[in-house]
Amino acid sequence: MVNQAMTKKSVILVDDHALFRAGLRSLIEDMPDYEVVAEADRGDRAAQLVGEYRPNLLVLDIAMPGVNGLDALPAVKKVAPGTRVLMVSMYGSTDIVMRAKWAMPSTSSIR
Repeated sequence: MVNQAMTKKSVILVDDHALFRAGLRSLIEDMPDYEVVAEADRGDRAAQLVGEYRPNLLVLDIAMPGVNGLDALPAVKKVAPGTRVLMVSMYGSTDIVMRAKWAMPSTSSIR
């Protein structure tokens, strides 16, 4: 029998709002195939955590004080190019989406 913990997809949350992270963590913990393995409230921790945990998914806030998600993205993809990144933002601007697309290394794609 396969150990279910071995088949779970790992997720890292990086967002400066603790309440948002807690809510997202709660939603993810309700899904049996996913687990949150780490969290951070600063973009400059994203690449370090991704390098350490090699998650399947990184949920990355675009707008954070200091190093924002757009600035952190190239370092994250350099450390772990196979990690999928879901960028989140409270802003609805298409300009933000285009900036995220241009921040992504050329070997990746925005879907």
